Amino acid sequence: MTSQVRRPPSPPGLPLVGNFLAWLRDPFGIPERWAREHGDIVAMHAFGSTTLMLFAPDPVGELLVKNEASTRKSPLTRGMSCITGDSVVTITGEPWKRRRRLLDPAFRNAQLARYARIVRRHAERYADRWLATPPRDIHAETLEFMFDSLVDVLTDAPLGVDDRAILRRGFEVFWADFSSREFVALSQMTNGEPYRRLVTPRRWRQKRLLAEFDRIIGDLVRRAREAPGEDLLSALLPSVDRDGGLARHELHEDVITVILAAQETTAMGLTMALDLLARHPDVWARVQAEVDAIAGDLDDLAALPYTDAVAREALRLYPPLWGVAREAIAPFSLSGYSVVPGMLLVAAAWVIQRDPRWWGADALTFRPERWLEHNPNTRPRFAWFPFGAGPHLCIGMRFAMMEMVFALATWARRLRFHAESAPPALTTAVTVRPRHPMPLRITARAL
Repeated sequence: MTSQVRRPPSPPGLPLVGNFLAWLRDPFGIPERWAREHGDIVAMHAFGSTTLMLFAPDPVGELLVKNEASTRKSPLTRGMSCITGDSVVTITGEPWKRRRRLLDPAFRNAQLARYARIVRRHAERYADRWLATPPRDIHAETLEFMFDSLVDVLTDAPLGVDDRAILRRGFEVFWADFSSREFVALSQMTNGEPYRRLVTPRRWRQKRLLAEFDRIIGDLVRRAREAPGEDLLSALLPSVDRDGGLARHELHEDVITVILAAQETTAMGLTMALDLLARHPDVWARVQAEVDAIAGDLDDLAALPYTDAVAREALRLYPPLWGVAREAIAPFSLSGYSVVPGMLLVAAAWVIQRDPRWWGADALTFRPERWLEHNPNTRPRFAWFPFGAGPHLCIGMRFAMMEMVFALATWARRLRFHAESAPPALTTAVTVRPRHPMPLRITARAL
């Protein structure tokens, strides 16, 4: 007598395409419906393959912590390596552990305090810019703000106008490429190896930009050696020079990919935080009151608990990454279901972080106070994971939170934001993004 394999429930689908078209039509609402109708683990079928969607914290912990060694990054994430190289974002296993260990010194508390000064300086500059020239699209503005901040975190050395423009254009192109149907389709069809053998016009453009990036970063590394400063590159030089340290190409790959990911995700977090604050002036007033109570510079995160709660609440309602995906490389059991090599599993942050079971009846309400009045130990550990979880928790999590909190606090001293349109329509490919430009009216704060 053979035991029967337990299979997770699956929504009804169409021949061949399965549930893919339903998900494509509404990647936010359809999974929420699946979770309500079918439970915490749902099998999504498409083109002969099965993806397990995880809609509760416990299975997320099983995937990202307990069975971490039995998985690797998804084909879509691994596909990024064909564009920007193998980096700490795309690799797993022992190579990932080594790279993570070597990058860690650049993200310790002493370094973050230095980076904070740069973020606050750029936040002031952007406040001046927005008051002088009202922005047409706040998401485009936060992307530029993050780019300017991250480049100056990367290097103390003066960066020429032309090189700065090349980097700016390159990051825009790479994110457009990551979100393209060509990249998504090729990554899935080739098991995470788009462009390994196929060369397209898009790929030629990428190669030209990468050659320019290599030249610029190489020059910045040389200048950091000649005159070390307080920047990220200077902090990484000891990890390059030690035995078994970062090779030149590894340093370049990690710098490009980490900054690329930090710009996109933190900009989206700031975008949605500002949009929510514009629609909730009472919350913005409380942020301003917290900031007004601080004399002098804003340099202590511990003095900004409510502003921190605002950032966390924005990331809860609008996680920049819809979910965290992994591909099984060895068989394991997850909540009683059998997982086989090649199966894709997605921890659905968008669904879990909005579920009333973990966040109460007002789960869809923007209420930062929940972070201050609730004992975090009574909420499931993996009910909030906008930066991932487990060993692969984003190396830049503390940096991203610091950027969001200090930027919001700086703007609270000087600005008011006003929503003049409906909440934004969103889309998702690699990350969650607005479908259309997001106008926000910005005025000077009356003191």
